[in-house]
Amino acid sequence: MDKTHSMNDNKITLGKEGGSTNRPFSTYGIFFGGGKKNATEDVSNNTLTIHGLSVSNGGGQSMIYGGVSGTGAVSKNNVIFNNGLSKDPIYGGFNGASATKAVTGNSVTVAGGTVEGDAFGGVTQGTGAVTGNSVTIKGGSLGDEAAGGVVNNSANSANASGNTLTISGGAFTKSGGTNVFGAYSDGSGKTTGNTVNLGDGENPMAMGFNLTGVKIYGGNKTNDVTGNTLNVNASGIVVRTARNFEKYNFNLTKGVAAGTTMLKMSDSGGFGSTPDVQWSKITMNAEGWNDDTTKYGRLGTMELLV
Repeated sequence: MDKTHSMNDNKITLGKEGGSTNRPFSTYGIFFGGGKKNATEDVSNNTLTIHGLSVSNGGGQSMIYGGVSGTGAVSKNNVIFNNGLSKDPIYGGFNGASATKAVTGNSVTVAGGTVEGDAFGGVTQGTGAVTGNSVTIKGGSLGDEAAGGVVNNSANSANASGNTLTISGGAFTKSGGTNVFGAYSDGSGKTTGNTVNLGDGENPMAMGFNLTGVKIYGGNKTNDVTGNTLNVNASGIVVRTARNFEKYNFNLTKGVAAGTTMLKMSDSGGFGSTPDVQWSKITMNAEGWNDDTTKYGRLGTMELLV
């Protein structure tokens, strides 16, 4: 474990890369990259990397935070979960119910292991904005929801915008299905200008990925979806629904195989009600195939959406 004993600029590593996936072991223990839940200071630039972890109890007793403050701004904190078991949620950045400052630019990456709780890039229980946060799911399994940014306060009128969720692998295992969001807000602010990426734009979806029970949303608010974008960057993806987006981009990247279907939605009306979807905002971009001459004239049938 390496840290600077500061609220900011800490770099902490749990476990050893390639080592045991269940060490260290914790019965109860809340993990912070930097800050503390009753702090009044701003918290920033902390990174918590987890190569191994086993937690025998959850129930809020084993939360993982990149950066956390009671009332301060929380920015540019990161959690990298490479392996192990987390029974509680993982938050890149978080501030409390009395906070008026923003949660900005925090991130969570899940590359392996088991997360039984949520994975949220940035969360406020206060009244500040939640912007520019991100979650990337590359592998492992997730037992609950995922979102780039979350406002968890009904009195919050700030927007949750510019947040990103990227899924390029992993399995979502919640019984009855999972909801994932570019951004989510319990308040009166908008959830606009958020992005969900299916595929990383460079590779096929990782082996064993499973999104069949997943409902995908640009934001949870239906009254304004301006700027919410779904980028489909690979093929063979099956989800339940994809809703509350303004733009749907199908990008023929290296992760798209010729003669396949890019996206299939298993629920009828998977886009939501017809008036909410402007077909002029559904686009295909073939620039990613420009360097691959093997695909020219050999496509066969390419389906964007079923």
